[in-house]
Amino acid sequence: MLAEMPDGVVKKKYIKLLDELINRRYKKKLSQQDLANLSGLYKSYINRLEKGVVLISLPKLLAMCDALDLDIQLKPRKKEK
Repeated sequence: MLAEMPDGVVKKKYIKLLDELINRRYKKKLSQQDLANLSGLYKSYINRLEKGVVLISLPKLLAMCDALDLDIQLKPRKKEK
């Protein structure tokens, strides 16, 4: 799925988001199975997500963030002058 996403800002931000989730999992020393158990998601889904085979939905993102002790914050962008 990630391969089918057009190149651009959205793809770059999505890849950055995945990298943050993966790095957080590593930092907490969790296996994919550990994260699956904590988030209520399937290990196979987490594996495919980390490989870029599937795109994450908002409910699954929230479940992963909760399991990884992360908050999601929306903030206004700084406008370029």
